[in-house]
Amino acid sequence: MRLTVYTDYTLRVMMYLAVSYPRGGDVTIEEIARAYDVPGNPLFVPETGGSIAHADPSAEISLVLATLAGEVELTSRRGRRRMSAQQFFQSALVTARRPDELVTSLRWPTGRPRQRFAFTEFAVRSGDYAIVAVACAIDLNEDGAARTVRLGFGGASEVPQIIDVPDLNKRLDAKLIQTIALDAAARIQCRGDLLGSAAYRRQLAGVLASRAIAAALHSDSHPEEHAGVSPHASRRMATSGGPSMRPSFETPGQRPGSSGRGPEAGRAAINFTLNGRRVSAHACRPRQCRARRPPAA
Repeated sequence: MRLTVYTDYTLRVMMYLAVSYPRGGDVTIEEIARAYDVPGNPLFVPETGGSIAHADPSAEISLVLATLAGEVELTSRRGRRRMSAQQFFQSALVTARRPDELVTSLRWPTGRPRQRFAFTEFAVRSGDYAIVAVACAIDLNEDGAARTVRLGFGGASEVPQIIDVPDLNKRLDAKLIQTIALDAAARIQCRGDLLGSAAYRRQLAGVLASRAIAAALHSDSHPEEHAGVSPHASRRMATSGGPSMRPSFETPGQRPGSSGRGPEAGRAAINFTLNGRRVSAHACRPRQCRARRPPAA
């Protein structure tokens, strides 16, 4: 596992939550930051709904929700209303949310058995907002032919743009994939800025769309298991029984419903799989860990 500043903070949060689970109640960012004597800002991750409400033109979550034909639920004192993601995003950082409304729920459609997905993007530096991002969803027939292709483009303009290719019912070879990708790129609006001209973004959109279609066509039927994992890691995991993206927590001596007074109370073993590799960590509450350190020589 490659350790970075972000994985370090992530493991700290996971360990603190594991040892704090038996006491019940909420754990705050401020509490974790004080316990480990670290700044609280790196521990904060914006919620999914917050990203949707912000409506950045290059935001990945907004693009995926629109591509999958998801919906946004808005709530105010007047009641609730629901609209499609495409209707919700109106311009850069502008949505259909009224001043007295909050985004309270996102509706994600359930994947179908013969549906395939892919996502690709290009940015100047890893971690930057994408200059162009492309999401793809393909519905396959029983014979493996593509029934429909749906492409979503982010970063090219001020809102996610969706291009549908319905009633295709053809097997996708390299030539047809390129034709669909270039046709879709020609139909979207593209803006120019300091990172690239409109023509550059359109050409990039065609290249990324072609890659996304090819990747979706050859993806497995359970993309949620491999979310956020590199292609090399995905191949390794496919031969090793697949990954477990959710950590499992084991607290020796303090099972749910017990008194939590055993000799191992307050300690936890965290076992999880990351990029196909089994990782284990043993943790205790930060104050207990510091108390058990041997004195300096």
